[in-house]
Amino acid sequence: MAITPSTQGTTLGTETPINVVRLAMWRRVTTSTYTQVIDFDQRFMSFQDSLDYAKAQLHGCGKLQRTVSKPTQGALNLNIHALKGNERSDILGETFDSNTNIATVKGDGTEIKPELIVALAEEVAGGHWNLYKYYNVEFEEGQHGTAQVEGSNISFATTTLNGIYRRNETVGKMRDILYDIPTTTEDGSATIESWFTTAVPS
Repeated sequence: MAITPSTQGTTLGTETPINVVRLAMWRRVTTSTYTQVIDFDQRFMSFQDSLDYAKAQLHGCGKLQRTVSKPTQGALNLNIHALKGNERSDILGETFDSNTNIATVKGDGTEIKPELIVALAEEVAGGHWNLYKYYNVEFEEGQHGTAQVEGSNISFATTTLNGIYRRNETVGKMRDILYDIPTTTEDGSATIESWFTTAVPS
């Protein structure tokens, strides 16, 4: 069954503005198994992804011959509307009891952070999707904000999750990206469905 792309921005011209459309997470159970804990439904607002690199220079005969760079880790920041207490527990490792979240700590006082796999998608021109998957992510809570709509008593709360992702030795990489996946073809829909239902591709 084909996925129907949104019509957001189609009145602005032939190019549709980028729009984040889907987010899912899995939590590591063992070295090679994961359980899906969250599939956010229309509450995913925005994300930022950046890589850190280690660089080395090779010199020969007194001259620079080559510069090599290698990604060492990345930063993944998510902005989510109305993060729930049980979701905080799954993402941040907190204990959730009687509507109270308590950080879980080790004997040395450091907090225990779950290892997560994160899959997300953004809609681009023509209703196609770019797909991202991050294989070893640990999150900390960042900025929390609440805004009230003028002239009403409706408030919206958003929470920023600041994550660091590193190489997952089982998968052999830090992240995967698929660009410009069509949502209205059988192959494209199958790719997207697998992306958000399978933590690690076979």
